[in-house]
Amino acid sequence: MIIVKLMGGLGNQMFQYAAGKALSIHLGTELLIDRSFLDAEFENTTKRNFELDIFAISEKIIDNNYITRNFRFDHSRRSKLISLITGKKLIHEYIENQFNFNERFFELLDKTLLIGYFQSEKYFASSSKLIKNIYSFPDIKNSNINEYSEKIKSCEAVSIHIRRGDYVKNSTIANFHGTCSPEYYENAVEEIINRVKNPVAFIFSDDMDWVKNNFTSKIPYHYINLQGHADFTDMYLMSLCKHHIIANSSFSWWGAWLGSNPAKTVIAPLKWFNDTSK
Repeated sequence: MIIVKLMGGLGNQMFQYAAGKALSIHLGTELLIDRSFLDAEFENTTKRNFELDIFAISEKIIDNNYITRNFRFDHSRRSKLISLITGKKLIHEYIENQFNFNERFFELLDKTLLIGYFQSEKYFASSSKLIKNIYSFPDIKNSNINEYSEKIKSCEAVSIHIRRGDYVKNSTIANFHGTCSPEYYENAVEEIINRVKNPVAFIFSDDMDWVKNNFTSKIPYHYINLQGHADFTDMYLMSLCKHHIIANSSFSWWGAWLGSNPAKTVIAPLKWFNDTSK
């Protein structure tokens, strides 16, 4: 049994589930999904909801009480003896302490709780086909979204994701992540022009007013404005695009990764965090 603690928004939850799923398959054991962090309130942390229910995920969803009732953490040499006294099963705790891939991840033991972001495809490369099948979007019956999807499918569509939101409004998050500059997007568009014939941009952002005032596209473009719709609709439309310019965001990373074009060009920022050591 592997337990993965979900944190963050949709893109983060998708990385965490994918890593946990791949490890559970590697160990031949079940996966449980712990949503207790999402249910809690923390200062300087954007409140998030459980968002993986849009996908065909069958794993059991648990809260922190489930772990407390059924397990005792393996924190000391005495824990085995304590376990015998209490009758509770031991559970190991793995807390990610780096943002690059840990090559020893698949040496973890059964009965481990995973806490971290696991933002590397290497964590689930061995199960990538399965993960892509699981992350199939539900049928969307909405004339506005369907109109965008038809436009995207009819051209050499390039998704451009400009992430601001809590990257700007929350000082703690802003200091940690930072945002991609207008120059990054301008240079990325130039690269697309050099690589793609007749590209058309589809611009996604949580701050479209800022985009309209600060970013000018050198290629034909459409603003994707889906206010009032679930977050996954943006990711769904991104995934339909043939090429991608992503932000330092797990959300647009997944939009690009789920794209089916085998010849896609994906441009990403070299700097993912303000602290370049991460």
